[in-house]
Amino acid sequence: MRIENNVMVPMRDGVKLATKLFLPDDEASAPWPVIAIRTPYDKEAMPLGFDRMTGDGYVVAVQDTRGRFHSEGAFQPLAQETDDGVDFIAWLCEQTWCNGKVGMASGSYVGATQWLTAVGCPKGLRMASPMITGSLFDGFGFYARGVVQLDIFLLWHAALADEENRRRGIDYADSHVELKDMREAAAKLIPLMIQSMSADPSSPEAARLQQALIDLQQTIAQKSASYLSLPLHEAASQLSTYAPWLHDWLRHIDDPDADFWQAMDWADKREQVSIPMLHLAGWHDLFIRGQLKDFAALSARENASFQKLIVSPDAHATQNNPQAVPMGEVLFPCEVSIDVNMMVKTPAKENGTLYGRWNDHWLQGADTGLVDEAPITIYVQGDNVWRDEWTWPLARTQWTPLYLQSDGNANTARGDGRLSWDPPMSGEVDQFRYDPADPVPSRGGTFLNMGIPPGMFEQSDIESRQDVLVYTSEPLQAPLEVTGPVNLKLWASTSAVDTDFTGKLLDVDAEGRSYNICDGVTRLRHRKDTPGLVTPDEVQALEIELSPTSYVFKAGHRIRVQVSSSNFPLFDPNPNTGKSLFTDPSNEMVVASQTVFHDEERPSHIVLPIIAGNA
Repeated sequence: MRIENNVMVPMRDGVKLATKLFLPDDEASAPWPVIAIRTPYDKEAMPLGFDRMTGDGYVVAVQDTRGRFHSEGAFQPLAQETDDGVDFIAWLCEQTWCNGKVGMASGSYVGATQWLTAVGCPKGLRMASPMITGSLFDGFGFYARGVVQLDIFLLWHAALADEENRRRGIDYADSHVELKDMREAAAKLIPLMIQSMSADPSSPEAARLQQALIDLQQTIAQKSASYLSLPLHEAASQLSTYAPWLHDWLRHIDDPDADFWQAMDWADKREQVSIPMLHLAGWHDLFIRGQLKDFAALSARENASFQKLIVSPDAHATQNNPQAVPMGEVLFPCEVSIDVNMMVKTPAKENGTLYGRWNDHWLQGADTGLVDEAPITIYVQGDNVWRDEWTWPLARTQWTPLYLQSDGNANTARGDGRLSWDPPMSGEVDQFRYDPADPVPSRGGTFLNMGIPPGMFEQSDIESRQDVLVYTSEPLQAPLEVTGPVNLKLWASTSAVDTDFTGKLLDVDAEGRSYNICDGVTRLRHRKDTPGLVTPDEVQALEIELSPTSYVFKAGHRIRVQVSSSNFPLFDPNPNTGKSLFTDPSNEMVVASQTVFHDEERPSHIVLPIIAGNA
């Protein structure tokens, strides 16, 4: 393998981006296809199997994105990736060692650079392999439309600001003590994660690194909580001192329809993409909603290009373990293989060769049998098995409503909230008081894994709060599989001009312990079809999109739904004023009286994608 470092690739505006090239030794076999990777995280730190890829006849080109590490220009997250990606592909195709066929690879922000390049339709781009990534309003800054994903907006942007500080020759001010302490601890996380991902999972070194990760994450969690306890306006104002792009994000934060966001988002541009894509996702990853929408949209077209989807029981950027995947307090016995090229988890049947087969099929014309296989492999949680499927959502899905009912006192798990397969004929209302200054704390969920642990956790402390409505089914007589998108349809009112309603699906085991499976939220003033402030006490028909899942409820277990108005710090609390806590320096908050209806005319219910005969 030959290496050329810091090759400066010109963009259309004259800015040059630093690129590291890994080329095969056998120059007589040139030209070759190219695997392109564009990263904001330092091209020198990518723990991938470059020697194996070059040995298989590929050039690997890893580029620092604009304004990062050795590249020129100013960094603007997501905003410049289409033009820069298109220009990079064009430059690669002009090189004598390139045969005109380019693929893209890797995940998270590096997955976003693939999507944003693909919507530009560059000549020569034959395929992409985006993993654990999703569009703007499905995780990349926002948990849902207009609802801020706090660990992205504050913790991730703070991580990006470290490099910005290095380039500007500054450090976090001592007066910004919570931010400074958090970043000094968290800056060690990604290098340690890369070390852990690169270690032999069966080695003592892997065990040592795993324990070091656990210890570090506990420290980061404490310091992150301290930083997030600041008024959000103050936390964001401090951070924008070091992350200058955040000024523009904050200026447009309360307008999800602003033109400003269009260059960063591909959700409305999926029809422009026609290349094969390999989508790797995790049920507990923050991007799972957007990623499955991406796959479904590309797969549903007539004469669609081949799409492949693998969904593991994983969160974002967790350590590799070939025997099990720990998700919070739940351990999934999941046989996986670690891919020899991308160093990520794939189903055991892939034997670590999935990326190699994918690359060879689309870039070298090899008959790998790929397109004859089932395009979908999902891990069914609860049954704890990998299963092949052919469509998403599954064609045999039975969309089944499960109705919220009570005698008017569903507050806490000790209340009388019930779930019934039969629609209500009449019913009381349930009410609670939502105080933005005392939001319901998050316990698990689709966190980015930057010190706040994602996954499934026991919820008894959450369900003891009066501002959490709890609805529980009777024990199941037989196992029940839920696989697909999950939606909560709610009739509700608020005393405020704006508020949030949240939903959560849970599994209650035979001992009465409940564990979160998936979450959702809707912000009333940012409703897609009817945005704007609401009339206090007017009943609203709402739909809350929960994260999709594949989960089997065991016989004897019960299904549970939580309804509330906050989930902090998974997303930002709504102050109930019609303003954002990020942009309102007064930090004004109003306590709201919330009412949930469940009667014949307003049958609040959760729609479960039930798969018969598989549990």
